[in-house]
Amino acid sequence: MRWIRYAAVLSLLVPVAGCGESKDRAAEAEKIKQDLTAGLDVMFGKDKLKFVGYDKFEVVPDGDSYKATLSGVKVMPNEPDAPKIGDVTFNVVPKDEDKYSISNLMLPSGVDIPLSDGQGKARLEIGSQQFSGLWSKTFAGFFDSDAAYKDVTLTSDQGVKFAIGEATLKQNSS
Repeated sequence: MRWIRYAAVLSLLVPVAGCGESKDRAAEAEKIKQDLTAGLDVMFGKDKLKFVGYDKFEVVPDGDSYKATLSGVKVMPNEPDAPKIGDVTFNVVPKDEDKYSISNLMLPSGVDIPLSDGQGKARLEIGSQQFSGLWSKTFAGFFDSDAAYKDVTLTSDQGVKFAIGEATLKQNSS
């Protein structure tokens, strides 16, 4: 009879313990969002001086990391024909109070870019991509980064094509 009471108490404690962890993860996701939003404002500019903008930024728990999504990313968002990049996603893992590990940063594989003076448009396509880095909240930038892009093409309406077979970028601030 006593084991039934223990089982009943345990069955109540397990969901409660899980809820606490869920609330902690949600609070940490909100902190990550605030820290990265402040850094993005420094990197991308604010108000009328903004050169990269986005409609919405979300950070949610995702396994051992957090999934971040910048929705509706645009270049020169205050311009009437601002090129729309689309959604950018990445994973975030807090390292300490100041640093975040960023990985699996993914740009849309295809983006249409309006050309100046109504000369049509161009299409940027990325075959494969990989980006990771260590972000500093204090410096609003990356200490280290490692990126690789393959089969990148830029093609205009007029048939002009520019291609990069492979590009690798590494940065180390130590």
